[in-house]
Amino acid sequence: IIPRPINATHREGLSVLEYLISTHGARKGLADTALRTASSGALTRRLVDVSQDVIIREEDCGPDRAIPMQIGEKLDGKLGVHT
Repeated sequence: IIPRPINATHREGLSVLEYLISTHGARKGLADTALRTASSGALTRRLVDVSQDVIIREEDCGPDRAIPMQIGEKLDGKLGVHT
């Protein structure tokens, strides 16, 4: 790591030294992202493996202790459930 600020942008054109300095940060960002997504990907894979045989066939199966729910609007990319 070279402690020198990068004064230009890729659009303006970087010098060779500025380009080499910027590649370190870009590679570190990619590596950090890959390491973070590995654990969440493993969890997702395990959840899919466990729940792949579960099939919902009826809207209401008629239990005595049920909680009525409706799928609501999307919240931050996920479906919200209203009870």
